[in-house]
Amino acid sequence: VGFSFDVVIACVPFAGETEGHFFLFMDYSTALAVASAMYKERLWEFDDLVKAAIAELANLIFANGVTKMHEGGYKFDLSTPFLIAGTNVNVGPLSGSVCNEETFITELDTEAGSVWVGMRGRSRSLA
Repeated sequence: VGFSFDVVIACVPFAGETEGHFFLFMDYSTALAVASAMYKERLWEFDDLVKAAIAELANLIFANGVTKMHEGGYKFDLSTPFLIAGTNVNVGPLSGSVCNEETFITELDTEAGSVWVGMRGRSRSLA
């Protein structure tokens, strides 16, 4: 089971006692609107400036979340964000894979459009 759509995904890996990925999913028009709001000017094409804005947004959101999680006793560090963008992107586990990972995803309705925020991870003791 997975999703297949035209999408921009900002992914931030994490590792420590827990390992996995934080991610933001959005479509191209939402990415342009979000980046335009961040730069306070209208951006018209999905270019390196937009990619950098979306990666930085993911980094800001998840770094803040990690700080809160550290206060709660979770110990892990973030890696460098990366972006996946494409048409008809299929996102989901490999067919027949066995996975001990937990996944959380929620949709946020913003003025720029829908943004899905999620986390997929597992305890290293289950790895």
